[in-house]
Amino acid sequence: MITALSNQGDRTRLTARSDFFLLEGGFVKIKCKVWLEKDRKVIFGRGREDLFTAIDACGSLYGAAKKLNMSYRAAWGIIKVTEERLGLKLVETTKGNKGMRLTQAAKTLLHEFHHCEEDIESYIESKAYRFILPNTSLEQQK
Repeated sequence: MITALSNQGDRTRLTARSDFFLLEGGFVKIKCKVWLEKDRKVIFGRGREDLFTAIDACGSLYGAAKKLNMSYRAAWGIIKVTEERLGLKLVETTKGNKGMRLTQAAKTLLHEFHHCEEDIESYIESKAYRFILPNTSLEQQK
């Protein structure tokens, strides 16, 4: 299940026209946050995406946790819960247990989740025009 609530990024692009108004210095924007759920439990979202991306970049859980300002224990807990809920192995240790890398399943999940977010963001941008309202202030309505 994918649920949309609010988005971290600000990618709404609207062309200013003199017959439309701005609210507090900007246009009204649609926001969205995407995550995956199974049995009403979060499987994957922006935070997990950031963690797995950091593991891929750093080559270790320690480095990824440090980069994200989280404890090693918290990062490890997130990985284990995610693997359990998906029923998939998402990380594996490198030779000598000195590092960590993503499994192909984790890379596929990251790729698909990223494209899902992009598709939803594009859809939202295509609907943003609905929230450009005619230029009538409260003062003009009195």
